[in-house]
Amino acid sequence: MGEMLVYCFAVVLLTGGFLAFFYTPGNQMVAYNGSYTPLRGIPMSVAHNSILHISFEVRGGLLIRQLHHNSAILLVLGVIVWAFLGRFRWALAVLCLALPAVLAGYGPPTISSPAPPWADCPPPGGTACTC
Repeated sequence: MGEMLVYCFAVVLLTGGFLAFFYTPGNQMVAYNGSYTPLRGIPMSVAHNSILHISFEVRGGLLIRQLHHNSAILLVLGVIVWAFLGRFRWALAVLCLALPAVLAGYGPPTISSPAPPWADCPPPGGTACTC
């Protein structure tokens, strides 16, 4: 059981790193002009637009998204089962630390949720951030 959780954690880290290269956070509204024709011209946030770009235009993007999602769910469920079996006495503490991370990464920022203060900061080596 513990080995499966380690593998799930590794998959979540690797797929999350891959997805982070293509994800663009933001609340600005743009018109979709990607390859999925039923949504062309529909206004949406930059974040949602980048998710659709990952799903439809990045090679293997949808598969990576599904791997990330399913392994994250399996990781949380595995920690819960491990805690109930009593195999790991700190499993409840790990679960309590993991739940805020799960909730924070559950959905992309949209127009209803403000962008984090560090989203507009310049890259390292740029001018000072006034966040």
